Amino acid sequence: RACGPPWIVFAAMQRFHDALFLRLGLVVQPSKCECWIDEAHIASLDAHRGLVTRSHLLDGALTPHYGVMCYGVPIGSEEYVKLALAGKCDEIASISNKLIATLSSSHKQQLWL
Repeated sequence: RACGPPWIVFAAMQRFHDALFLRLGLVVQPSKCECWIDEAHIASLDAHRGLVTRSHLLDGALTPHYGVMCYGVPIGSEEYVKLALAGKCDEIASISNKLIATLSSSHKQQLWL
């Protein structure tokens, strides 16, 4: 994970990628990396990101909202954060509903745990 101005971050990433290759023979796949920057600075990001993708989530109208997940925490536009948290809530609710459906008929006491 890296934070900072795009021209510094992407230059540092390139040095890191070069070192990984020289020391370990590993090749980083930039297309599998993700980045985000506030829309006010997008031109600077686009000038430096190369093959690194801009991470996004789509809303119901298929409008992209940009951001990234960092250690499970959504960082990005307000809409991106709302969509990411709503998705996590839906995931938790689905698991809870599955447990309730599975345990309610035969193991009602376990629902209290």
